[in-house]
Amino acid sequence: VRRASMEILFTLDLETALMFVDSMVVDENMWNRIRLVELLEQYPIEAVEVPLQKLTKDEDEMVSDRAAFVYNYKTNNVSTNTN
Repeated sequence: VRRASMEILFTLDLETALMFVDSMVVDENMWNRIRLVELLEQYPIEAVEVPLQKLTKDEDEMVSDRAAFVYNYKTNNVSTNTN
């Protein structure tokens, strides 16, 4: 139910979803946090930088590695596209 709610929020309205992202970042289910990283990946780094940074410090290695990959890709991609 939490995962479906998270997906609906991000699909309908990013601003509303970001209001609840703090509780999503600490979800007890690791798969929900991984899905959160996937959802955040769809948006510009400026909008999702803080939650992605929090997820890079997740206690679960799969979550933190995936979040770090997405964060690094987005920040490097942004810096190379600003020419």
